[in-house]
Amino acid sequence: MKGALNMIKRIIFFISISIILICFSSCKSEENVKIDNTAEITSIATTIQTETTPSETEKSTMEETPKIIEHNPVFPSKEQAAPAYALPALTGEYFTQMPIISAALREKGYFGGEGGQWEVSIACDPVEGSLIFCGTDVGGIYRSVDGGEMWEPANSGMHSRGCCTFAIDPNNINNVLAVGANSGYSDSNGIYLSTDRGETWTQAYPAAICGYRDFREQIAFDPSSYDAEKGGSMIAYWSPGVDKDNYQAWGNRDILPYLYKSVDGGKSWKIVNKTVGWDSIVKVHPTKGYVYIANDSGFYVSYNEGADFEK
Repeated sequence: MKGALNMIKRIIFFISISIILICFSSCKSEENVKIDNTAEITSIATTIQTETTPSETEKSTMEETPKIIEHNPVFPSKEQAAPAYALPALTGEYFTQMPIISAALREKGYFGGEGGQWEVSIACDPVEGSLIFCGTDVGGIYRSVDGGEMWEPANSGMHSRGCCTFAIDPNNINNVLAVGANSGYSDSNGIYLSTDRGETWTQAYPAAICGYRDFREQIAFDPSSYDAEKGGSMIAYWSPGVDKDNYQAWGNRDILPYLYKSVDGGKSWKIVNKTVGWDSIVKVHPTKGYVYIANDSGFYVSYNEGADFEK
């Protein structure tokens, strides 16, 4: 009996030792895994830091990168500093002007204009002969300052999408009048004035006209009204279209059966005649100030600055 008890004690002892050894081995294995994981994390962190931290060469290149320059969208010949948020891909430096209609398309029977459907109006300054304006129906205004060799868009401040006529002051070619037009009736159309040869425009008289395919020379300066102190012609005339502006177009139409006059160089406009003068071509005598209008009903002249006309 005593021998059996001793045997049982030995078996219990060996079982206890085995359990202790198993637990110790398990703890040792977990510790090794933790060490391996720590080493791996440290290695990854080192790699990330190496990849994201710029080298001395990269730092030098970043510091030497020139300031981004973007082209003025209205006058590409002029440059201006880009705003802080500008990216190189958003500037004009990376674009090449391409023709809207190419020879290949023309051979296939397609036709069209460069930047507009129709060229509606053109005017050349009578003094130097180098300043030329071309108005399109829906493509805005184009300007040349070298007699037509080179052209550029000139629409800064011009809210109308087209232009149907111009008048350049013969006493000061910096002053230019334009009648904004489009294929619909809108208050963004009407008379515009530029005092810097078309670089910028200001709307002088809003009018919801259309001007669709209206090729009349309907606006004119009076060269005899030159004011030396103000540096330009003071009087100008405008003949709106009525029958010649009657189209089935979108928008609310202004019907203007009048002849308009400006006495401050085109800055403001008032009706001068309510009996004749619309739908007309307008010309002014260069020294006497006589106003000539021609329309479907005949030829008229005014000797008192548009107040009365004789046929």
